[in-house]
Amino acid sequence: MPAIYQDSAIYIALSKNAPFSFSPSRPNGYPVVLRALSVVSSNLDVVTAAQHLAGLVVGLLVYILLVRLGTRRWVASIVTALLVVDAYAVALEQDVLTEAFFTLTLTACACLMVATERRPAQVVASGALLAAATTMRVVGMFAVPFWIAYLVWLRLGRRTVVAGVAAVIGPLLAYCAFHAAHGHGFGFNAGDGWYLYGKVGAIVDCSGARIPERTRPLCDGPRGQPTEFYLYSRSSPAQVLFFGPTEPIELEKGWNHENGRLLRSFSVGIILAQPREYASLVLEDFFNYFRPTKASVEMTLFAQPRDPLGGYEHWFHMPWWIVTASTVIALLSVTQSRPGNRSGQIAFLLAMALSLLLGTAATAGFNPRYVIPLQPLLLAAGAMGIEDLLRKEARSPAEPAERAEPAEVSSE
Repeated sequence: MPAIYQDSAIYIALSKNAPFSFSPSRPNGYPVVLRALSVVSSNLDVVTAAQHLAGLVVGLLVYILLVRLGTRRWVASIVTALLVVDAYAVALEQDVLTEAFFTLTLTACACLMVATERRPAQVVASGALLAAATTMRVVGMFAVPFWIAYLVWLRLGRRTVVAGVAAVIGPLLAYCAFHAAHGHGFGFNAGDGWYLYGKVGAIVDCSGARIPERTRPLCDGPRGQPTEFYLYSRSSPAQVLFFGPTEPIELEKGWNHENGRLLRSFSVGIILAQPREYASLVLEDFFNYFRPTKASVEMTLFAQPRDPLGGYEHWFHMPWWIVTASTVIALLSVTQSRPGNRSGQIAFLLAMALSLLLGTAATAGFNPRYVIPLQPLLLAAGAMGIEDLLRKEARSPAEPAERAEPAEVSSE
């Protein structure tokens, strides 16, 4: 049975009138997917079945990516197996949440950029997939600059670069304009200011900060609380300021473009006044994704330990150290690159994944499930990295390096 959380209820409600309904707290890319799946059946079992299929496709894409870039098939098979059987990923595929399709679009985007001939149509498709991923989770926008930088670095020709940039930027601008045309402001949602305030609320000190006058009462709020307190608690300084101290509210209606704009200006003012404190906060959450962490409730299969499903969940989840080791190995491989290895592709996969993770840490509270969509990129980069490092040790100085770079096509 599908697992329904608070976010799930929002997505399901939005899907009934997608793409013409908007949430102040969530973009509506995923509701559009739900609406499309509802054509097959309104039963949510269709959604979870499609998401489990998406998980299998992600594994296949990673296998194809690794084999096409010269990785041994048995290594590619191990990486694919780790991703496909991961109980945490399987649990998220069972949830009515964005992770499954966000992972699929992100992985397909990367695969087209590193494991194909990168013809104009393939580059355009990759950019469009990244744009689609961003309409599901706005954090995707943090990967856009690195995607464009890699496209330019490849030197595929001016037409291909222009077409690729248009493919990723055009849909995002169109989405924001569509959002504004429906009275919600130019952006992906009205809640970005709220989320940023939730991030900086713990370090608020208005001394020397340039903030809107109306947000002055936020300066007296408690510090050091978790992100969820500043966002969702009825005693949150922002909720008290905008909604009063006691009246019950519905956040989906309470968050709007105006109070989001004020909170964005307030949060940016705090960040500029306290850059070190903010950087420390962000880096702490960023590195938490590479440390032993208890899985969030969305990543569990709700099975008893003695049940077969409970045993599966206990033994077949992705250990935190695999993700950490893959990241470190990939970084070492890139820094010790030599002509002919796959450092360009590895660096691209790393940049995509780490930019998304850093963007998440900069704008949202810590949640272990946010790293799941990035595991295919990090494990693929780590697998190629360890092979390149071992080949470097084994290769004699006189032995030429083999090129793993797919053929590039110029469209000049």
